[in-house]
Amino acid sequence: SAELCLLPGLAALLPPLPGPGGPGSAEVGLGALPAELRAAVRALVGDLDALFTALGLREESFAVGGLSRLIAAELASYAPARNRRRVATNKASVVFVDRTLDLAGAVGHHGDNLAEKMLSVLPKLPGHKTDVMVNMVELTALQTTEETCNIIAPGCLAQPNDPAAKALWESFANLKQKEAVMEARRHLVEAASREKLPIRMSMGEVTPEQLSSYLQLFRNNLKALENHCGLLQLVLATVQTLKHPQTSKWDNFLAFERLLLQTIGESEMPTVLNQLLPMIKSHNERMKDDYTCEDFLVLLVYMYSVVGEIKSGKELDTAEEEVKKALAKAICDDPEPSPLLQKIT
Repeated sequence: SAELCLLPGLAALLPPLPGPGGPGSAEVGLGALPAELRAAVRALVGDLDALFTALGLREESFAVGGLSRLIAAELASYAPARNRRRVATNKASVVFVDRTLDLAGAVGHHGDNLAEKMLSVLPKLPGHKTDVMVNMVELTALQTTEETCNIIAPGCLAQPNDPAAKALWESFANLKQKEAVMEARRHLVEAASREKLPIRMSMGEVTPEQLSSYLQLFRNNLKALENHCGLLQLVLATVQTLKHPQTSKWDNFLAFERLLLQTIGESEMPTVLNQLLPMIKSHNERMKDDYTCEDFLVLLVYMYSVVGEIKSGKELDTAEEEVKKALAKAICDDPEPSPLLQKIT
């Protein structure tokens, strides 16, 4: 069956931006790249070949962007990769995309999708880039306090050996949030029924509290926990995502990005920047739901990525300067700047 595999983005491997009159990466070969970037490309090619060897894959590569074409060409001509492709039995299509051609994809919030919210708001699983930690304390007799969270090993989203969990994860990835949460309840009720747990299927909107009450039925039944451990981890991830304070902010981001798209379509860039300006507030002026400096950096990247070609002029220069001043003041006034802000200041 066809399966989609997403590898983590490579934050340190960005295409070189063309200088004034200089060639971009699309116009040069690998030898013309800086030595550090050249070494990174070759290391990536070696890592990909090792991964494909372990999976027994014979890949067909597609590339979007200059650096991606270089990487695809290097992989195609890599001697160990040629040998592997001659004997590999499984076929795969590999798509390389230059990050600079899709910055909006990296910083945007894309639709009403529960899987993306989970991956965005829950803490990363140590040692992993594409999975998150699920707090399992709720399925134990321990008190749910911050101190006890580290006592129990965390759960995760990857459940390849649990058919019900795999089906539920596909629902999280493909359905709207409301439908996905209903699927979580349905799977949980079916699992409880198979274990003959005293559960009643209630109709109407699914709430995190309702899912938590269903989860409690499994807590003292070790056999049921073992039989449905994968499914329970995904339902716990659902509850924790819905309750997470960043989830409402995620929804606000999505709504604001949609509003920005509409505004950009109807107005010039200076008008959009002037509308954004009053929202940039110093640390002492910000309320709980106000955007932070990092949030504005993300929004600005999103705006300039989706707007396309911008007409330069005095009005745009003035608006940009005002936004720069407000943002610089907000960053400097922050008593505890984040690691990102510390890095760029």
